[in-house]
Amino acid sequence: MTGRLARGLGIAGHARVLLVGAPAAFDLGELPGDVLLTSALPDSPDLAEGEAHWQVIVVFVPDAESLARLTPKLLPRLAHGGALWLAWPAAGPLTEADVRAHAAAHALTPGPALTVADAWPALAFTRP
Repeated sequence: MTGRLARGLGIAGHARVLLVGAPAAFDLGELPGDVLLTSALPDSPDLAEGEAHWQVIVVFVPDAESLARLTPKLLPRLAHGGALWLAWPAAGPLTEADVRAHAAAHALTPGPALTVADAWPALAFTRP
């Protein structure tokens, strides 16, 4: 059975999932079968290379600079119909309004919201 967080993020069987900058204690819980889960550091050169093949990308952005730097690197990696989840620390300098404005500037369509880790709210976005 798939865990509640994985379901909320839209992770289905056979999905390719990329986590970027996740906190050390972050745990997606139980995943559906055959999910390819990859973690990357925010400054990994691999983020700017390759084809668009990630159905779910969850990126943890602690501040506006990280948000501005990572979004353009990750959008080309997002599969058609995939979801880019932008998570920020609730007690940090970013607000939901900041994240929504940034996503709108990249012509992203907002989706659902949820808390992906302790005190890390997140919003899903898709490309039109």
